[in-house]
Amino acid sequence: MTRKEKLGSMRSRDLVELCQKMGVKVSQSRGNLKEARAGVIQRILDFENSQKYSERISHLADIFKSRTEEDDVSDIMDELNSLGESAIIDFLNMVK
Repeated sequence: MTRKEKLGSMRSRDLVELCQKMGVKVSQSRGNLKEARAGVIQRILDFENSQKYSERISHLADIFKSRTEEDDVSDIMDELNSLGESAIIDFLNMVK
C-alpha cells in the first residue's frame, strides 16, 4: 500500500490530526474536513517531500547520532511518531 493509499484510507478526523502535528494548514470544522480529501492528502505528501520536512528529520538524526547509549531518546521517538510512519522510515535511512 502506498503512502497516498494509506492517507486515503484514514478518517477525516485522523487526517486533520496529522495535519496539525505536521503544521500543514487545513480547513476544518469540529475536527472534520471542510475541503476535498484529495487536496489535503496532496498537501501532506507535498509537505513530506519538502525541504522543511527533510531538514526536520535530518536535525533529529543529527541529535540521535550525538547521543550515547545511556541517553534517553524518547523525545526523538515521540516527535517521529507524531510525524508518521514515513518520517520514521526516512529517519532510519539517515542514521544507517
